[in-house]
Amino acid sequence: MYQPIVRYHLDEHDDWVAELGCLHFQHVRHKPPWQDREWVTSVKGREGKVGRMLNCVKCVSRAPADHGEGVAANSLRLPAGLAAYKTTPLFDQHNAPGGLQKEHATASGVWALLHVLSGSLVYCFSVESKDVSYEIGAAQPRVIVAEQPHFIVVDRPVTFQLEFYR
Repeated sequence: MYQPIVRYHLDEHDDWVAELGCLHFQHVRHKPPWQDREWVTSVKGREGKVGRMLNCVKCVSRAPADHGEGVAANSLRLPAGLAAYKTTPLFDQHNAPGGLQKEHATASGVWALLHVLSGSLVYCFSVESKDVSYEIGAAQPRVIVAEQPHFIVVDRPVTFQLEFYR
């Protein structure tokens, strides 16, 4: 199962570890000839891979999260090279589409940004059959990962819109 790279940290052996959007860690070593990842060796190379999808073998085996909900809700970035192609009208607590409040996912290759302009709402998704939710307020855009099932809870005053990328 492919998951987005959120950020990196060094382990106790000074090897780079990618922190994935699914809350798992995965080493991203450059050890030729077995692992050729030259991009790992520079800040620019690593930063260029934030938001890119990486096959998470821990998701496939349903391993527990490597850390709790410690990944910041808004630390995820859109992958490089995507372009905005559609923006929804403004929604509020009175006209938020019901489909957004039921579990759904974007199409393959389609990412989105959830912009809350005033108030707040709750963004929910599942990791390892566990529901994770974050309150998203104004000036905290939330990246919505392509094909990741999610929904929002609109139970308070809010104004928001979605911007889609591919």
